[in-house]
Amino acid sequence: MEERLLLFPELMNGNFHEFMASRKNIVILIVNKNIANKLVKTEKKIFDMATDVAVEYKKSDNALFQFCWLDGSELVNSIVMHFVNEPGLVVLNSTTYQYYEFEADLTTVTADNIKRFLSSIQNDTAVAYGGNSIFHRIRRMFFEIYSTLHQMFSHQPLVSCILLGLPTMILTFICYNICCAEVYDEEQEREMAEEQERREDIHENHEKLE
Repeated sequence: MEERLLLFPELMNGNFHEFMASRKNIVILIVNKNIANKLVKTEKKIFDMATDVAVEYKKSDNALFQFCWLDGSELVNSIVMHFVNEPGLVVLNSTTYQYYEFEADLTTVTADNIKRFLSSIQNDTAVAYGGNSIFHRIRRMFFEIYSTLHQMFSHQPLVSCILLGLPTMILTFICYNICCAEVYDEEQEREMAEEQERREDIHENHEKLE
């Protein structure tokens, strides 16, 4: 496991469970590549700074942290259950599923700021959020649904309206017909009962006349 995790690899859905199996604090740098699949100048500077920190921790034989980077924040959003700024820095405890979020603007900080943040985690003075309790699992499930819908409407609002609106209209139509059918059946039964009573009254009156 140790040999397969490189110094500063990319975190993806395919290797996420491999990182979680390391039982370390996963230091995740969130960046966003442009259309040319490259980092812009500002994010390249942050990437290089985080790489230097990773190298320094590797040289000091610090086994508490595993550094990685992530293109886009979708995966991290589902973990922390809110939308993380890009670029951003989140540290995930692979054992407890708790996370620590670096709240300062990465475009204005130095490597020393990041190292102090990591030291506060190592010294148990940083504030941890989240977890893997039943409550957090349920909350995470609902957030993933909300996040999926948010992305759909953000990128393709017209298609999303059709995909969600059409089934909703069909379901509404079916429910309306079911409810109306029940009302119609009750109305029909009442009319039939009234008609039967009228026939019985006519029959009784006829027998009396005879």
